[in-house]
Amino acid sequence: IIRDVNVCNDWSKKVLYPAMDILNEIDRQLTYECLLLSPIILPLHSGSIGFGSASSEDILGLIYLPGVNTKYDVAECLLHEATHQKLFRIESGVSFFLDESPKEEQYYSPWRADPRPLRMILHGSYVFTAIAEMWASITEQTNYNAINGDPIFLSTFRALQAIEGIKIINKYSSLQKHGQNLLDSIQENAESVI
Repeated sequence: IIRDVNVCNDWSKKVLYPAMDILNEIDRQLTYECLLLSPIILPLHSGSIGFGSASSEDILGLIYLPGVNTKYDVAECLLHEATHQKLFRIESGVSFFLDESPKEEQYYSPWRADPRPLRMILHGSYVFTAIAEMWASITEQTNYNAINGDPIFLSTFRALQAIEGIKIINKYSSLQKHGQNLLDSIQENAESVI
């Protein structure tokens, strides 16, 4: 965690606020909800060429974003973690899975090398559909610089990953009705991106 206040302030001005502007250009309400769900943002320094973001259902509202200088990566990570935070809050009131659905078993994840429980595959499908929608919206921006990545590829890639996750959930889980409704909605949104 980057703890130096001056470094955090400088990163916020140069990277975090421009990342929020990227989301604002897509949908101001989206940015508002991201900040409402994630009021505490701390930058992480990975010390390697890779970077990531993180949040916990045990500390709602706190997210870690990569302390990198690429605003599109930070915008994606902000949306990613805020979307997790949204689903964590929903799950605190309802369960998407029936009691007999596997809870401890680990399954292939389209996003990670390590196997994951079905609940986190549902999270991944939900989160990466939002990311796919973000990149699909960026394809419409005339001022976008493709050096940040090809938005058509990124939106399609993330949507296909989400659909792969949905297939795994449908094959192995037992969902509540509202869980199936959520899954169907995620699939519809992912397919509409493609």
